[in-house]
Amino acid sequence: MKLSHAPERVNSAEYSFDYLRVIDKVTDFVYVKSEIKGKNKEELRQILRMISSGDFFVSFHAEQRMQERFITKMDIMYVGKFAISSNKQEHGSWLIEGQDVEGDSLSLVCTLKGNVLIATVF
Repeated sequence: MKLSHAPERVNSAEYSFDYLRVIDKVTDFVYVKSEIKGKNKEELRQILRMISSGDFFVSFHAEQRMQERFITKMDIMYVGKFAISSNKQEHGSWLIEGQDVEGDSLSLVCTLKGNVLIATVF
């Protein structure tokens, strides 16, 4: 799935990629599969904020999948910033779907327990 908004270019010493302009809240660009209210909504906002800023840990399993699939930390940050959908799983983790920097589909399974832990990527 490609994003339909016209991208802008970001250039800094740290990275360079196309992105969509975020207007006020991180979740403005999140399509939620099920209605998210109250505590879950705030938890999702916090997770997306932390992922998009690079403030997350990657499990050993996720690190292996990243190497196998050529997924970078920047790709994960991009999904955090421009998530297309999100869904809280029955066991408490979040499935967040979006695109990597190159426009390929990328899904993250993560949890928030003080810090964000990326459990797996696909």
